[in-house]
Amino acid sequence: MEKLLKVLWILVVYLIHISSCDLKSDFLKQFKYLENGDLDDLFPRRHTINTNSELIGLKCPRANITIPNVDLKDYKQIVLKTRDYFSYPPIMIYKYKESNTAEWQIFDIRDKDTFFYIHCPLSEMIFSELRKSTLNWIYNFQRTTEHKINIVKEGYLNVAHHTPGQKIYNKGFEEKTIAFGKNSGYRVFDFKTPNLYKGDKLATFNDSNFYNEDIEFQEPIGIAKINHPPPYISIDNNLHIRINDNNKEWWIVETEFFPITFDIELLYNGNTSQLGFFDYENVNVSYWKYSKGNKLEEIKNEILTPSSIYNRNIIISESVIVKFQYNCDDCVDGGVNVVQNMLIGENFDFEDEVLPFIEYYQDKLHFNANCSMSHDIFTQLKTVSFKNEEIEVEALYEASDKSKGNFKLDNDVVIFTNKNSSGILICTYIYPFGEFQTSQMYNSFKDEEMPYITYYRDKLLTKPKCPTNKGNTAILTTVLFDNERIEIDDLKDTSSGTKGNFKLNGTLVTFTGTNPNGKLSCIYKLTYGNFTTNKLYRYFSNTNHPIIRYGFDQLLIRPNCSMESEENVNLKTILFNDESVDVEYLKNTFYKSKGNFKIKGGSIYFTGDNPKGKCTCVYKLSYGEFKTFQEYHFIEDTTLPDVIYARDQLNFHLNCSREENLYTKLKTIVLDDKRIEVEGLDDVALSQMSNIKTTKKRLLFTVKNPEGKFSCVYKVPIGEIEKSQNYKSISNETHPVVEYTFNGLGYKANCSMHLNNFTHLRGIRFKDDKTTVVSLQHSRAGALGRLKLEKDFVINTEKNPNGILFCLYDVPIGEVLVTKKFLTFEINDKEYSSNKMRYAASMILGYIIVISMII
Repeated sequence: MEKLLKVLWILVVYLIHISSCDLKSDFLKQFKYLENGDLDDLFPRRHTINTNSELIGLKCPRANITIPNVDLKDYKQIVLKTRDYFSYPPIMIYKYKESNTAEWQIFDIRDKDTFFYIHCPLSEMIFSELRKSTLNWIYNFQRTTEHKINIVKEGYLNVAHHTPGQKIYNKGFEEKTIAFGKNSGYRVFDFKTPNLYKGDKLATFNDSNFYNEDIEFQEPIGIAKINHPPPYISIDNNLHIRINDNNKEWWIVETEFFPITFDIELLYNGNTSQLGFFDYENVNVSYWKYSKGNKLEEIKNEILTPSSIYNRNIIISESVIVKFQYNCDDCVDGGVNVVQNMLIGENFDFEDEVLPFIEYYQDKLHFNANCSMSHDIFTQLKTVSFKNEEIEVEALYEASDKSKGNFKLDNDVVIFTNKNSSGILICTYIYPFGEFQTSQMYNSFKDEEMPYITYYRDKLLTKPKCPTNKGNTAILTTVLFDNERIEIDDLKDTSSGTKGNFKLNGTLVTFTGTNPNGKLSCIYKLTYGNFTTNKLYRYFSNTNHPIIRYGFDQLLIRPNCSMESEENVNLKTILFNDESVDVEYLKNTFYKSKGNFKIKGGSIYFTGDNPKGKCTCVYKLSYGEFKTFQEYHFIEDTTLPDVIYARDQLNFHLNCSREENLYTKLKTIVLDDKRIEVEGLDDVALSQMSNIKTTKKRLLFTVKNPEGKFSCVYKVPIGEIEKSQNYKSISNETHPVVEYTFNGLGYKANCSMHLNNFTHLRGIRFKDDKTTVVSLQHSRAGALGRLKLEKDFVINTEKNPNGILFCLYDVPIGEVLVTKKFLTFEINDKEYSSNKMRYAASMILGYIIVISMII
């Protein structure tokens, strides 16, 4: 066992010796200049930077190694130690397996001046235990100010499909590329660290220089700026809330639960070698709302920075309009602004909507038709229209009083100020990616009087009825017909749908009464208030009006038919006896007249004088037609035959009937110029009047031997009539004595059969002869004694009558006596005789005149 340990110990010592020898050999091979010059001359090492490179590579001893027995030019068998202290640390150290003592340190010199220096790891030379010395391994650099070589590659290198090991420059050596960026740091772009990020640059070195023992400093052969096709913004959440991305510009997240955390990534939608190219990029987040001008305006902005690689989180606590924006300023396609808009909230309904109808009783709507300015933060009112009026909401903001026409902006509502309007209110809303409308019908009601229904009795074709619905939302609640009433709910509760005179049949409530004559009222319940429709029903039958009786020439209103008697009662034809005319024809005539018919005002008149007969008016109804009849009778004044009576022999009093009939009433009694008004007087009052006596049916006018015209004036329905009679009294007559000479009378004494048309000879007497006309008429010779019937006279046959002739006459009432005295005489004196004859002739002439006057 001890032998084995000794052998192992010897082997270890040998290996250490061999290793130290290899280190020294490798060290001097990598840094040959140490053997060829004084240390003071060798350091600092001096180099010139000839390019616009941002990185350089330096070969330095590895840190923390010890190399024994190193022979330098001026120092032999010294121990060389390195430490890891750096005055300006490298961005990365590249150690290659071909050397155990040297390494390449990569420095970023972008912030260096024209002259600068870089330390390799501090080195310590140990001569003995008591003697040590520091070797400052320094590189001094100077930038070229003239003829600087540009090694930055023109344009951008698209790294979407660029893989590690793939050459960037087509030159005859292998390339080693270092990727560096502000966020991603520095690393060798190879298969171990293949990821590139936006903002990175690629510094490419000649890879063979890293293994060349004679090269201690190198600049890149080129620096490439890189880019990538633009990404899209990926938005996700851990709660698996669905994101509706049907609209590519505006995504929608519908939820009522807050807060929500979203993960935001910038991803490329395609094949790429660099999936995380945009992992270190910031995303701009802005929050928006609608302005008064209906524009989306930004209200808040923030930068979303990855909290770790590619991890960008945002917490949404309420409904928002949010815009995620990433400005890809150096993408393949040039500067591209990548935007993703989102609506996050609840109840996203951007469809046109028809709102429930609003039907109301006039003046009972407690609000105006209106549109709210927004439904939520995602919508904004754009326009409002009602019927033919429309307004842009922006115009209301611009108006000083926030109103225009019938529209007014009141707080967050646009109202239509016109009261009791009916029509469709349309509210047009915009939302971030479109617009939609809500429409609502407003309908005002007031109690409605429906057209009057007229019909001929028993000819109504349809019963009175109420629809159970009116308009869009009005519901029938109550039906009335005059004093009968029914509630619709009561009808619905019956098995037959019938109660009293009301019947529910489907969508109608019918009044079943026979020949309805009255008002049907249908009461409807509206959204706000109630309203009633009323319809009058009236039946007609042929009608005979009372006869119109009037005094002749006293009819003030001609027979007529009204053309405007009632609603839905229209005059069709007018007839008077056998004359007729069609109303429509008459309306179209030039003078509005035909024959005895003429239109005047709203009636058609029969223009004939003192019409007598039947006037018929034919009216057209809603259902059928009917006729009215009216007879016209005129009453003429009546003149009774004269009353001729023998004086003091009138056997009755003048009188007037109190009533000739039902339609004539005594008004006035008149005798010549004397008038007595009796209308309205009772018997007591009448009895106090002179010459007036009363009986049950008559008024007597008590005057003796009345003379003249006696009239009874009667009041009739229209006007007055007069019933009159002339009264004439006749007295006994004594004619003058007829004196004549013997044989000189010249005619026979006689009595005329008729003094006039109302006197009739009845009896004759002369001296002893006395007879009657009748007796003479029945005698054989028409003569009795001296009296003889001869034509129209009864004569005294004596040649020289001397005595009194009595002629008795019958008159209409009573009798009168006419006496004639005849005397004879002799004359000796011729002149006297002549005078007497003249006197007699004059007397006869006077008698004839008197008789004529009587007649």
